[in-house]
Amino acid sequence: METTCAFLKQNGLLAAALPILLYLQFDTGAEVRDLRADMVAGHQAIRAEMAEEFKAVRSDISDLRERMARVETRLESIEARLYMDTARPPM
Repeated sequence: METTCAFLKQNGLLAAALPILLYLQFDTGAEVRDLRADMVAGHQAIRAEMAEEFKAVRSDISDLRERMARVETRLESIEARLYMDTARPPM
């Protein structure tokens, strides 16, 4: 007991810093690894969700393009009939 007290008196700061340093070195490393693994998993989940949303958006854009093409075709057909009717001489 006297040896421990003498050691603490002479090297009190080092004796207090060593357990704290060891605790921080080992536990923080594990916590950082766990946190990093969670972040990577979350990032991958977000990327997968974004990829699915992008696919849905691309599909919607493709559908809209097809609908616009049909509308343009109808409009051209209506314009052709309209101009054809106006080109005829009145009866």
